Amino acid sequence: RLLAGALLLALTTPSLPAVHVRERGACSARAPAAQPLARVSMAETVGGRPHTEESRAKISAANKGKVPWNSGIPHPPETIALIRERTVEAMRARTELREQWLRENPEEDARLSAEAVEKKERRQAAQRELRAAARAEKLAVRDEEKARKAAEKAAMFPPTGPKPPRAPRAPPARSRSRAH
Repeated sequence: RLLAGALLLALTTPSLPAVHVRERGACSARAPAAQPLARVSMAETVGGRPHTEESRAKISAANKGKVPWNSGIPHPPETIALIRERTVEAMRARTELREQWLRENPEEDARLSAEAVEKKERRQAAQRELRAAARAEKLAVRDEEKARKAAEKAAMFPPTGPKPPRAPRAPPARSRSRAH
């Protein structure tokens, strides 16, 4: 318990040195980067055992439908401010570390930049294809709609057969009231 508390305190307090897990149950203050870090669960870190899949399923089934004790309780304003502050710090630290890494590895920086350009070009090409497909579909729908309306109109006014030829009109009769 003491080790778990120290680990949690180290992870939540930025002023203390970071603690890294090297192997099961062993912790040390920041060590040389040559030794790779192992991903270990909290249970293993403090000397416990992880749950089996069967026990995890039982716990999950037992908790189905239960409302958590802290559901609906808002964070106090101090906690919200602290979360916001720590998030900004973490993002700033990540940006600084990335910039430092890129300065130390210029060839990787160039490779990543080229990959970013290629990715952007692929994305733009895919967007153009999607727009073209949407445009073609829209035109097809519009043509189908025109054909449907023409069919409806033809159904409303069915042809009655061929029209008889019109008789030629006689020229209008002249009135004789005009004197010359």
